[in-house]
Amino acid sequence: MIKYDKLFMLLDNAGINTTKVKEMGIIPQVTFYKMKRGEPVGLRYESLDRLCALLGCQPGDLMEYVPDQTEDDQMPE
Repeated sequence: MIKYDKLFMLLDNAGINTTKVKEMGIIPQVTFYKMKRGEPVGLRYESLDRLCALLGCQPGDLMEYVPDQTEDDQMPE
């Protein structure tokens, strides 16, 4: 599962609230709420590009892969 906790921390550290990001049209509101709740979402390349430009970072600074327990159980040995 991809987690976006890093993104929310970077936004907070930069003093940018989630309302501002939504108003700028970077991430659709529905997608943003799903990200906040930890639901699986996909971000468009354009959204990642704009977030990286806004925060002066790389895509890996915004998100991280966290293995799901069920994924671990399904991996072949």
